[in-house]
Amino acid sequence: NALEQGLSIALVPGGATEGLYASPGKHILVLKKRKGFIKLAMEHGADLVPSYSFGETDCYNQLSDAWPPVKRFQAKFQRVLGLSLPLVTNLIPNKAKVTIVFGKPIEVKKNPKPTDAEVEALLEVYMTRLREHFEEWAPTYIPNPEHRKLEII
Repeated sequence: NALEQGLSIALVPGGATEGLYASPGKHILVLKKRKGFIKLAMEHGADLVPSYSFGETDCYNQLSDAWPPVKRFQAKFQRVLGLSLPLVTNLIPNKAKVTIVFGKPIEVKKNPKPTDAEVEALLEVYMTRLREHFEEWAPTYIPNPEHRKLEII
């Protein structure tokens, strides 16, 4: 296990589900119910580093944006099979500058058996710091002020 060896790991807590929400000009993160990465960090005393990839959602156009019934199909597909099925209108990515910015690490004390309340509290800290980090860098990497809104679901 990399964490047991003191190595750093990178996780995408929103996973494939987050990909269903990716669309140019939108910034939607699936985090509120994603507590496994927080618990893992606590169990190993691994610091959390808030980061955001600006421009990533501009790479593909979701078919569900152009045709809303697709969103219902994707939701049902995910419920039944447990898999996310992003459907895009472009096979070649849109030309987009993708920039990843990293925030100040959140120190995590080792806690081999964190309670649900402790996990929830750290998740709230993480989401707050991530939102602050997004708001700090959004004016630099998102030209349109109307698109500078981060939604965490």
